[in-house]
Amino acid sequence: MPKILVVDDEAAITTHLEEKLHSLGYEVVGRASSGPEAVERARLYRPDLVLMDIVMEGEYDGIEAAKKLREELDIPVVFLTAYGDDYLITRAKAVQPLGYILKPFQDMALKAAIEVALFNLDVSRRLKESEEYWRLLAENIEAGVVIADCNKIIFFWNRGAELIFKYPAAEAIGQSLLFLFSESFRPQVQQELEQALATGKTPFQGKWTEVVGLRKDWSKFALEIHLSPFLIQNKTMFILLARDITEKRKTEETLKASLQEKENLLAEIQRQMKNNLEAIFSLIDLKFEFMREKQTLTMLKESHDRIRAIALMKEKLEKAQSLGKIDFKNYLTHLAHRLLAVFDVDQEDIRLEVDIAGLLLDIKTAILCGLIVTELVSNAIKYAFPAGRKGMIRLKAFRQSPEKIVLEVSDDGIGLPPDINLRAPRTLGLQLVRDLVRQLQGTMRVNRGRGTKYHLLITSA
Repeated sequence: MPKILVVDDEAAITTHLEEKLHSLGYEVVGRASSGPEAVERARLYRPDLVLMDIVMEGEYDGIEAAKKLREELDIPVVFLTAYGDDYLITRAKAVQPLGYILKPFQDMALKAAIEVALFNLDVSRRLKESEEYWRLLAENIEAGVVIADCNKIIFFWNRGAELIFKYPAAEAIGQSLLFLFSESFRPQVQQELEQALATGKTPFQGKWTEVVGLRKDWSKFALEIHLSPFLIQNKTMFILLARDITEKRKTEETLKASLQEKENLLAEIQRQMKNNLEAIFSLIDLKFEFMREKQTLTMLKESHDRIRAIALMKEKLEKAQSLGKIDFKNYLTHLAHRLLAVFDVDQEDIRLEVDIAGLLLDIKTAILCGLIVTELVSNAIKYAFPAGRKGMIRLKAFRQSPEKIVLEVSDDGIGLPPDINLRAPRTLGLQLVRDLVRQLQGTMRVNRGRGTKYHLLITSA
């Protein structure tokens, strides 16, 4: 029920208003007889709306009180007054009221004004929240986000663009969009922009294009851009997404330099991947006869996550300096973050902690451990934090001896159901974990207190 504060310096009017509002289905949380008292009561009761008289005795009138309510508490006002002269209306407009009702008034007119005011308040707050969300998203996204008007003049510049081009927003806003590119690429970009203004389309649209960017210190660098036009009030604007691909180019050069070494290991990598993928698909085949349609979709999703763990291993091997070993912390960190992204997890709600230092593993062990972590972390994301519960997932690993590795996957969620038996698991995921632990010649135990902790002792070369 909407809460309303009534403000008028005549007690008979406030009493009458309170009775009418109750009969119309509103809750009156308080009354006041002056501007300062209205602000004090609003701080105390936090109403949804204030019905405010304008001309009242006291330190300041209803319009000044409405201004303080808007600025301090973001509480809107509907003015209810016997005065409708231009001077008061002009002053009232400056504080953005949600309504202006002249006395005397009819009950239905009062109800209509209140309902419209509450509706407009809800719409306004939703728009404000949406605008704030997208502004924060654009400002904090890693990619550069640049928005320019129809004259190609920049009016939005996020932190990502500042990090890429080294210009603070104060220096970039007001500049031409073309100043981001080296001189050799400016004619091409200019032509694309002119074509967009004429036709509403550009060859850049819908794809990433590699160009040469220009930083504040005049240094050139490899840049990928995604340029799209859009219309606002029949005017063409441009949004430019930018990615610095300098490190990507360096990585490609490093990969080319080590091509011979990679080819020597390619056969072994393919064999390991084939064996593990065949194991996954064999398990799927064993369980297929028990599935229904929804179960099939869930199984395909889980299998996709397992294959992703192997694909990520391939990426890490491509970037590793020594292809015989893999940096286990780097691998598991990227793997866990990908899982959080796949399940659309807000990392403010479920935090990830990785406690692994200086641990290099062979290809086979790292792949199998990655599949185990994929299963256990996926289970934690899906089941350990129901109904918006917040918590943490922790990955820990260390070498206990030259041949033995300890791997722990834990969470502080609601814990495993008591009917889950790890020695004879009924779910495909835990069956897979059990079989992978056996392949690693390891053991696994679980601690069910204060969440869930899987403790694995595995063999590693």
